[in-house]
Amino acid sequence: MAEQVTRAWGSYKVLDNQEGWAVKELTFEPGKSLSDQRHFHRSEHWHIVSGKIQMVLQIPDAQKRVFFINAGQSIDIPVNTWHKAKNIGDEPAKVIEVWMGENLTEDDIERRD
Repeated sequence: MAEQVTRAWGSYKVLDNQEGWAVKELTFEPGKSLSDQRHFHRSEHWHIVSGKIQMVLQIPDAQKRVFFINAGQSIDIPVNTWHKAKNIGDEPAKVIEVWMGENLTEDDIERRD
């Protein structure tokens, strides 16, 4: 069974990690959010399996765009794209996150809040 890692916004488990890709299960507690962040070596695909997520995306040199994603919906986060996710529901939100890239580490992150 995958080890659960606790964060201020909830928790995650690495479900699989292979060369060039990884899969995580994220659990966001109600009202909690990630830091505003981007990655230089990976893209991400998020599939919401339960709950409601607000995602703010900002690609380089562009306006911020806000998306509201419900269970059964997905969103792609390209490399070098600022993103901030928040659980806007009353229940924990679960996300299956797929990383794609050559350098898949937790250290590939820049935060601005």
